[in-house]
Amino acid sequence: MHSSILFYRLASFVIFIILQGLFINGVYESFQEGMVLSPVKKFLSLFISEFFQLPLFGCIRCMASWWGTVTFMPTVIYLYGFHWVEIPIQVFDIFVLCFVNFFIYKKV
Repeated sequence: MHSSILFYRLASFVIFIILQGLFINGVYESFQEGMVLSPVKKFLSLFISEFFQLPLFGCIRCMASWWGTVTFMPTVIYLYGFHWVEIPIQVFDIFVLCFVNFFIYKKV
């Protein structure tokens, strides 16, 4: 593979992870007390156990698993179609996104 194509794909992946991290941090903040989705959080907390609340809106690191999949799979399928090689890339994306989410949360 040509080095400029590899650089382009790696750079686009890094930009995509940063965009995912910003999106997830926005979702997390919108569920906090006094924000626009805090009534939704209170309502869902009545029906969903804490184990399932964490990846949906409760933990900035845990949200990488659910919201990372929700943002990764439709984008990849739209751009490239589904191939089995995307599953390990998605797992890698989730682990990197866990760090990026926490980094953005603490720094911004």
